[in-house]
Amino acid sequence: MQKTIAQLVPAYLERRAADIQALAQALQQDDLPAVQRIAHNMKGTGSGYGFTKITEIGARMEAAAKSGMRSEVGVCLSDLTDFLGSVNSPARE
Repeated sequence: MQKTIAQLVPAYLERRAADIQALAQALQQDDLPAVQRIAHNMKGTGSGYGFTKITEIGARMEAAAKSGMRSEVGVCLSDLTDFLGSVNSPARE
């Protein structure tokens, strides 16, 4: 039995929530290459799950990490946290 996108969304959002912790830790340790990898993944997957905002935040964060702009990475992390907090996935309703 194949799962629909709607069935995959809750697990996808859980992984992005875990990314918040990993990104915060990487930023605290000044590990911008790790930030860049995680952000690149978000950029590549967000739209596929119907979350263009995650793709946009991932793209901004990846560019900021590449440029060494720690404060912009922090802004993006805050944006991601706020966005995920506002999403109502089917599993949460």
